[in-house]
Amino acid sequence: MSKCFRRSLLLLGCGFCCCLRAGAAPAAVSPTALPELVRVLEEKSLLPVLSGSSDALLIQQLLSLLGIPAVPLPLSIAAEEHSPICLPGDAGEVFLRLADFRQLDQEGWENCLKLLPKEKWRGVILDLRGSKGFQESVAEFYQQQLLSLALPIMILIDGETAGAPELLAANLRQGGKALLLGQKSTGIRGAGQEISLATGMRFRCPAEAAGEFTGPVVPDVELSGSDAYQRWPYVPPLSDPWCRHAAGTLTMILTLAE
Repeated sequence: MSKCFRRSLLLLGCGFCCCLRAGAAPAAVSPTALPELVRVLEEKSLLPVLSGSSDALLIQQLLSLLGIPAVPLPLSIAAEEHSPICLPGDAGEVFLRLADFRQLDQEGWENCLKLLPKEKWRGVILDLRGSKGFQESVAEFYQQQLLSLALPIMILIDGETAGAPELLAANLRQGGKALLLGQKSTGIRGAGQEISLATGMRFRCPAEAAGEFTGPVVPDVELSGSDAYQRWPYVPPLSDPWCRHAAGTLTMILTLAE
């Protein structure tokens, strides 16, 4: 990592902090200007030769200071989460984990649903914490499938929810079928745009929407931090405080509806 880059990042960070102290919000870079920004930084030798995960994190921090969410590519998703995971709850709720939105695993989805009798479902707790992928067609498929169940849906999201799963969460809420719990998402919302560095390192960032970034999905109910999604499917969902909160909220909604 070059000293020049560290110095540039420090100066940028200091300027950012000064803006905050002065009460001014930092101006986000236009989505259309983002590739040009990266090109200029490389041309001026303000970017190091990037190769490791620590370097990728540093670039993420730089882009974050500029108001730009970024996810390094290729995505890393645990092997056990490539396919949907479906588990029964104690009160008719179904815990559904969708982690991989890179390509549609329709067979995995159908196998998941076969495990549980849908006529006994009372509601769905959809865990999208840490879910990633940028195929909007995958989000559209799951949206149609979940809406066809005609059940209340509690959706868990966090700061690592990025891309197509953000789009799924926002669309399900807009359709009036879902309540979102957790923390605000990454802020790419869909396919986004890919930014490549000369060294070969790639990032996925938001695409333009009416000249602005779409922004993160903000939950209806904010919850404190949790990384329990990383333990699925080896730990029962109700051992996780977020899932317990979602299950309790679902029970309250169903009780009030009776």
